[in-house]
Amino acid sequence: RKHLFVVVILCAIVPAVGQELNFKVTVNADQIQTTDRAVFKDMERAFANFLNTRKWTNDSYGSQEKINCTLFLNIKEMPSIGNFTANAQIASARPVYNS
Repeated sequence: RKHLFVVVILCAIVPAVGQELNFKVTVNADQIQTTDRAVFKDMERAFANFLNTRKWTNDSYGSQEKINCTLFLNIKEMPSIGNFTANAQIASARPVYNS
């Protein structure tokens, strides 16, 4: 708990520098027994839409300047409707110019 508190304080003090993102989102729900599989495609679209359309800064970035990322969400359980237990894997590649 003490380490978490320190991390939260540091995040609040240190100004964040952001850049726009280009996320590809995949939701794997093979372990979930449900007849309504469309909810997982909707989840993919909602995550991608939020991550890719949110303005994280006031700066303007071209599409080639965005950070390419992938989010793989592996749904493990659905204890109740609308609640999920999942693992997330996130990878990113940032363009480096003049290197």
